[in-house]
Amino acid sequence: MTENNFAHFAPLHGERPFVMLDSHPNGRYVALQVVTYLETTCNRAAVWDRDTGKLEWAPEGVSALAWMPSGEHVAFIHEKYEHAPDHPAIIVTPLQSEFTYTLVLATWPEPRSIASCSVDFPMGWPTDLVVSPRGDLAVVEWNDQGESGLEFVAITADGPQQIAHPGLPHIAPLVNGGGIDGGGFLLTTNLTARPGFSPDGRYIVLAWQNEWVWWSQRYYDVDADGNEIAPASPGGEYTIGTVSIIDWQERTHRMVPIVEAIPIGWRPDPRSDGGEGLITDPPDFLDSEHFTLALPTGVVRRFSVNE
Repeated sequence: MTENNFAHFAPLHGERPFVMLDSHPNGRYVALQVVTYLETTCNRAAVWDRDTGKLEWAPEGVSALAWMPSGEHVAFIHEKYEHAPDHPAIIVTPLQSEFTYTLVLATWPEPRSIASCSVDFPMGWPTDLVVSPRGDLAVVEWNDQGESGLEFVAITADGPQQIAHPGLPHIAPLVNGGGIDGGGFLLTTNLTARPGFSPDGRYIVLAWQNEWVWWSQRYYDVDADGNEIAPASPGGEYTIGTVSIIDWQERTHRMVPIVEAIPIGWRPDPRSDGGEGLITDPPDFLDSEHFTLALPTGVVRRFSVNE
């Protein structure tokens, strides 16, 4: 769904959607997300009618949501804020310790909560939720200033439960300690795309980047009116980012660098969200082992989970 298509949808909290989280199996409903200016965290998700653009379901305090494969249930991340009695008066903004998050499973199309579990993050706040095609695992992406990661929630007949020790290799140190086997999957960058599952649910793919401006040593140029703009590239071969491929079955992780030859004078197209040069879209799987990624250069690259 392109940026122009979002103008079709009714606003939520006064803001237009900026990303599609999921589509219901029947094609009628879409889960979209907005960035708000609430006093709490900024991501809010709801459900719209794809054809009419009407806002169909907007549960309060929900940052991300996705349907289960059958479409008969919906999963969402609910945020609760409670002002702590010992909150320092000098700090006017909420503290991260005052937030709690819950993954909720509910019936659809008449939402009725049937099961839930708390979800903890090393820091930051949840930004995305993706459910495995098998319906047995949910991946919750979180973000903070300079760091991000994935947490994993098992979905069983007894309800959801966060997996405290998934056994994945760590490519970065855990925040605030926790042991080499603790926590989910941590990255020391917050420049991440949306994660995605392979059709059989075995692989989880996540693209990420270390640099906002990867195509030039300069961080900005100035146009004729004195406004800052993305710098032009001097040309050459550049590493755009990295693809992390998680084999959930074997609990292994592999990194693939994304390297592109950039012509002299190249600069990314401007975006309304300020994300010029960033990879944001999830992987598009062609089959159980091959997928493509849309790069900010306009190129669509093909990758394999095994090569």
